[in-house]
Amino acid sequence: MYELRLDLRKNQFHIPRHFYNQKTIITLRDISEEGKYQGGINQKLDFYYHLLTTTSFYLDIEIKHLDIFASKYYIKNFYNRIIASYHGSTLPQISSPINDLFFYKFVIPIDTYSELFTLSSQLSNFCLLSTGKTSLISRILYKSFNSKAVYFGKKGYETSKHQITDEDIIKYNLININPSTQIGGIIGGEQILYSLGLNFYNNYFQEKKINAVYLPFIIEDIDDFKNFVKMSGLLFYGFSITMPFKRKIFSDKQNIEPVNPINLWIPSKNETYLTDEYAFRKSFVELGITEKTNVFIIGKGAMANLAISLLANNNIKIVSSREDIIYNNETPSLLINASPRNDITPNKLFDYVLDLPYYNKKTKLIEYCIKNKIKYIDGHQFWKWQAEKQLNIFVAITHYKV
Repeated sequence: MYELRLDLRKNQFHIPRHFYNQKTIITLRDISEEGKYQGGINQKLDFYYHLLTTTSFYLDIEIKHLDIFASKYYIKNFYNRIIASYHGSTLPQISSPINDLFFYKFVIPIDTYSELFTLSSQLSNFCLLSTGKTSLISRILYKSFNSKAVYFGKKGYETSKHQITDEDIIKYNLININPSTQIGGIIGGEQILYSLGLNFYNNYFQEKKINAVYLPFIIEDIDDFKNFVKMSGLLFYGFSITMPFKRKIFSDKQNIEPVNPINLWIPSKNETYLTDEYAFRKSFVELGITEKTNVFIIGKGAMANLAISLLANNNIKIVSSREDIIYNNETPSLLINASPRNDITPNKLFDYVLDLPYYNKKTKLIEYCIKNKIKYIDGHQFWKWQAEKQLNIFVAITHYKV
């Protein structure tokens, strides 16, 4: 179905002719509920009643106006074409729900997955759209949250943050998500929306006809998400984990982090993995790194610490800038960029470079390597190796073989 937001049009009471030939929801949203209609309520209700009695359009009307509408006109026979909507901070109190309505639409900010699960389990005949941290998942997995519908837009013309688009429907195979679909994805902050894994894993599942999806779970509270995974009853196969949760997901206390980071969690078995270790070892073999290679590392985070542990027998120096890089030219040397910086240009020539950040364009460091014919591995290749390792684990969990 199409939604025509008349309040966003210059002529708010004019409906283009081509909408009469398709299923359309007409919305004239008041300014009090994030719309642009500032006219009188009586004029709006008269217009709505005219549409109900002379067209086949569906109507979106605010819950606060529904009783007024019903008292002014006899609309009971048209309930099945009415959506009662609410935009607010909490769920409204509805004393006598009307079961004959097409559905109720609630648009509220929901930041925790536990709250999203709890609210969806309490409602019936509804469409629940979150505008909080769970907004994207509330839309992608609307069926799993018992929601009757979801609103989506054309890429580049979204009407709300994290609204799913026509491209998302294809990427996540939304049409075919069902109660048997196995769900996994990546856990992290807003940066996960740009993860290479979203296309990599979903393309694989679709090509191999595996009933599974790989989704972005934007979270702030790791314990809240773990409780959701445990309580929701959904079929979760596994999660990639990115910063800042690589050390926090299995902390006994919020302020105490485990020594070893992880980047993969299989909840059904409560198993964890560090596939970054596999990618590091693969990189060292491909580059030809030996114990005699001098190592310079930019960065002080989890990835830098992992590299240090794997190269414990090497001469290692942590550097914060290119001025710190001083070494004997006669000894083979490796530069590892384990920071998020994409603008690094060394002041010395290295024999090998491992550049972990990945961006749409080549980093300055990789451009430097190409120009100076330095053997390198970039962030895309590193990511691919650890992703292939994760894929093998995911496929084993979903009962398929690569």
